Amino acid sequence: MPPFRIELLARHETAGFRCGIAGLDAYLRRRAARDMVARKSACYVAIEGGTDRIAGFYTLSAAGIPLAGLPEGLRHRLQEDSILSAARIGRLAVDIAFQGRKLGSALLIDAAAKALAAGTEPHALIATARTAEAKAFYGQHGFERLRFEPGCLAIPVSTLAILLGAEVPSYMATAARAA
Repeated sequence: MPPFRIELLARHETAGFRCGIAGLDAYLRRRAARDMVARKSACYVAIEGGTDRIAGFYTLSAAGIPLAGLPEGLRHRLQEDSILSAARIGRLAVDIAFQGRKLGSALLIDAAAKALAAGTEPHALIATARTAEAKAFYGQHGFERLRFEPGCLAIPVSTLAILLGAEVPSYMATAARAA
């Protein structure tokens, strides 16, 4: 049995989750399911095999990025668009008992794979980092700071596809050829 499986939050027991940041713990317990019902975001949980304990979670939603806020490397190819489609990781947290096992990286990879597979043609995966630790985490995974929102970071979908060993989406390959 794999150590973790990642699935949509459903009737999972959330009360025991503790990541060390009270706001993230409270979000999972009180708001994540409501946000899913309201179609604001999807919440995915990493479940420990054998115990069914939530080891971590992330939320994923659709977003838009103003062109002026993009890093130059992505902006120069897309002069005609004023807003780019993106996927947003709103929250990502790992229970204290599971920290230090690269589960956060695994959740990030899963979010990237889901963003690529969604069929919404996002140009980037964005995340909001509210702490220095979160900024460092996303930075070590190739995310760059965006100008339009404090703490907002992004990575181009084409970069994610390469990192995941997936095919660069055709809509991104077309933009790259046009440059």
